[in-house]
Amino acid sequence: GAAYNLVGALLFLPAGLVGALFPKLARVYNSPDDDLDAPFQRAARWLLAMALPMAIGIWLLSSRLLLTLLGETYLPAETALALLGWTLPVWFITYLQGNLLTLVERQKAVAIVGLANMVMNIGMNLVIIPRYGFTGAAVTTLITELIGLTQMFWLLKRNISLARTALLTLKLGAIAAAMGVLVWLLRDRLNVIAVIAIAAAAYLPTVVATGNATSLPTPGAESTLRAADDGGMTVYEGIASETIDEQADTVLKLDALYEFSRRRYLTNYITPLHLVAPSTAASTTR
Repeated sequence: GAAYNLVGALLFLPAGLVGALFPKLARVYNSPDDDLDAPFQRAARWLLAMALPMAIGIWLLSSRLLLTLLGETYLPAETALALLGWTLPVWFITYLQGNLLTLVERQKAVAIVGLANMVMNIGMNLVIIPRYGFTGAAVTTLITELIGLTQMFWLLKRNISLARTALLTLKLGAIAAAMGVLVWLLRDRLNVIAVIAIAAAAYLPTVVATGNATSLPTPGAESTLRAADDGGMTVYEGIASETIDEQADTVLKLDALYEFSRRRYLTNYITPLHLVAPSTAASTTR
């Protein structure tokens, strides 16, 4: 469970950014067919800028992280942790997509996708975990998240652009990969905390400096984002500027989004822990 616990602690990082964006999106939203690609890509850029270096860092430093944070006993979870790190960029974007689907009042579709993926994930875990343990559970979690990402893009095909998100991911991925080379060169020479600090010090200014290069111009983006930026900077300030009916509607949508995220977290990151434990105990007995 060490790998799931370490990655699980990072899964709620997008909540602040997405929560601040929600009231702004609500003010520019008019119908389910609205083009929301400009604010989506803006938020996706910062979410991916956070998640991609974390995924690469966890992949390259999984054994060092486990050894430093938890001790030698947890080193068998190295492969599982390295794989689970790649769920972060997928989760961050699907969290944002779930927000948009709630905004365009497609909660039912979100619920159906969540239920289908939950059943699929549990089914794969029942087959794979008894044989492959936590590594198998990590693989099924990553597969489930990727399928969920694809389904979300299909549900939002009228509102956001998959091609633009893919191009954005490639641009930010190139910067994160350069940081990964630095991590790879330093990981056997310095303490893992020092490696992370140096990599972050090199990565963050680069992302900020290349902001215009990694941002994607969207038709109508300037007016849409200007409208979205009018008003509060937080969920609470945004809700405070709304009427009573708008406040109630926003709170209901935020509650639906929270419930969707909570269930995905329980299914993909907590359920495997309960499934692995019996199989691990059985293999130990044998």
